[in-house]
Amino acid sequence: MDALARSRREAEAQLAVRAADLAPLLPMIERLSLFPAETLLAVPEPPEDALRSVLVVQGISRELEQQAEAVRRRQAEVASLTAAMTAEAPRLAAAEAAQAAQAAALDRQIAAARGTLQLAEDAATEAARQVADQAARADTLRGALAQIEAGQRAALGRARDEAARAERQQRMPDAAAAHARQEALARPAGPGLDAPRGQLTPPVVGTVVRSYGEASDAGPATGISYQAAPAARVVSPCAGKVDFAAPFRSYGLLLIVDCGGGYHFVLAGLDRLDTQAGRQLQTGEPVGVMAGWDPRASGDRPSLYVELRHEGQPVDPAPWFRARG
Repeated sequence: MDALARSRREAEAQLAVRAADLAPLLPMIERLSLFPAETLLAVPEPPEDALRSVLVVQGISRELEQQAEAVRRRQAEVASLTAAMTAEAPRLAAAEAAQAAQAAALDRQIAAARGTLQLAEDAATEAARQVADQAARADTLRGALAQIEAGQRAALGRARDEAARAERQQRMPDAAAAHARQEALARPAGPGLDAPRGQLTPPVVGTVVRSYGEASDAGPATGISYQAAPAARVVSPCAGKVDFAAPFRSYGLLLIVDCGGGYHFVLAGLDRLDTQAGRQLQTGEPVGVMAGWDPRASGDRPSLYVELRHEGQPVDPAPWFRARG
């Protein structure tokens, strides 16, 4: 339609130019219509002048006829383009209406898909909270980690069973929702940890007061203890998902971050937690703060206990942490 309109505008412009060229000649055309060229021969003047006048008039007549023919062609072209535009308009309107309907349908599909994904994410977060509640009843940290893994497997199995049951019963919307929950639950919590090359930032700024394997009242330490500044900010040492964020036994406030690849960071000794089970974390994202401490008061300075476990077994986290300069 745009091409037709452009062609019509060009034809109309050329027609206007032709009309402007003919305008000065109109008086002569009118005069010739009253006095045809042949009558000029009857005018009393020398024969050679009369012949010259006839030839001039004939030349002008041919030019005028050519100009008139060009004008007629342009007029016909404009009329044809106008007719084509008139015929094309309903089809174009129908195409635009169909395109608008398709766009609206696509918007509805996108909105529905987003709603399904959001429901799946909410369900996965709620499942993580339920698993954390179950883990809180474990007797040991290792038992809590085992409870978390078992709860996650159970939640994934339930979503898989719900999807299969909905498909058998031809409940496609329910099946799609269950599949979305299954995908959300099966998604890796994090990228895992590469080989230990000092690539991670320690979760708190402080001094190491007990290293991994160092003797303690409970035997060799299975983690690192940092003595931090009062009210120091604590950050996640890895990207991953919060599996647990609540008080636990003698650990006090306990944070377990699933880094993916079977790795879990365990942080204990915080005064406040600023995250919750089911939340996704980025490396270095704040997760809580240490307690305040007055050196004039009695009592030990607060420390943060940091433990790294792989497949449930403690490993020395120090090689993963970069030295603070």
